[in-house]
Amino acid sequence: MSLASHDVFSPSPAASPGAAEKLVLALPKGRILEECGPLLARAGIV
Repeated sequence: MSLASHDVFSPSPAASPGAAEKLVLALPKGRILEECGPLLARAGIV
């Protein structure tokens, strides 16, 4: 599946709400973290 044909804000077919895997993002505090907040929330990460 190409990225162009997949909505980046929808979970992949293999993803599940109770997935045991964790995603760790290293973001600096400040403006970058603040600007990523809404994007991460929309993606269901936070």
